[in-house]
Amino acid sequence: SVTEKQEISVELLKQITQFNNEAGPSEPQDKIVKFKKWFWGIVERMSVTEKQEISVELLKQITQFNNEAGPSEPQDKIVKFKKWFWGIVERMSVTEKQELVYFWTSSPALPATEEGFQPVPSITIRPVSDNQLPTANTCISRLYIPLYVSKSTLKTKLLIAIKTEGFGFCLDSRTFCFK
Repeated sequence: SVTEKQEISVELLKQITQFNNEAGPSEPQDKIVKFKKWFWGIVERMSVTEKQEISVELLKQITQFNNEAGPSEPQDKIVKFKKWFWGIVERMSVTEKQELVYFWTSSPALPATEEGFQPVPSITIRPVSDNQLPTANTCISRLYIPLYVSKSTLKTKLLIAIKTEGFGFCLDSRTFCFK
């Protein structure tokens, strides 16, 4: 029996071969753009077909926390924030957990052991701000989350952030986004 992933792979190879046979050096730009959209759609379908459960327990064990919320924030507030975060993650669907890990690390899955994850995932708790979304630096597997005032705000902002397609970077105080 042929799996959906194998069928997609065969379809992808056929389309690439057909495109290479038909494309010439003067190929219209719109055809190339359409091909790229189609290609990345197939790649996305392939990555979504396998829903691997994310081990929240492993993630809890290996994640390091950094507190940049400020010295005026009481420690019990930081502890409560960590509980909120893990409670939200535990209740996420398989897909949302994958989206979180991908947003955080640029990998859709966790390695089998702590040793397999380099750099080790970390979360930096930023100063209180209900106006900012969480951000991530995937190069160092670091998630930056403002110290939100409520669990519901944390959940809402986290889900918005992980479901945002594309990425950005800062250069000369301007943000560039790519999709």
